[in-house]
Amino acid sequence: MAVATQISKKLNFKEIYSISKKTVDEFQNNSNIDFRLEQIVFDKKTKTWNCVISYLVENKTYDVNNKSLSTIFRNSPYERVFKSLIINENNEVEGIYIYGNDNIRK
Repeated sequence: MAVATQISKKLNFKEIYSISKKTVDEFQNNSNIDFRLEQIVFDKKTKTWNCVISYLVENKTYDVNNKSLSTIFRNSPYERVFKSLIINENNEVEGIYIYGNDNIRK
């Protein structure tokens, strides 16, 4: 993805990353979550940044005793969660949404 270093007059890539990471850190108590900023899109109409982030969480259905070859790649102690964040022109997170939800904001 070709992204200019200076994305807008107010925010650059590092600032968007920092705001997104800080938001996730507030509700995740694990510091080793492999946080990733997956996508950034500026909405000129609403003057907001729409960001897709991902991070690792503990897989609650993980079965340490399941060594079956058919499930070895699906049976992991962690799973990646994707969320969508909206950051407004005041550099505040307006909301955290389930990624892929078409009813986020129109």
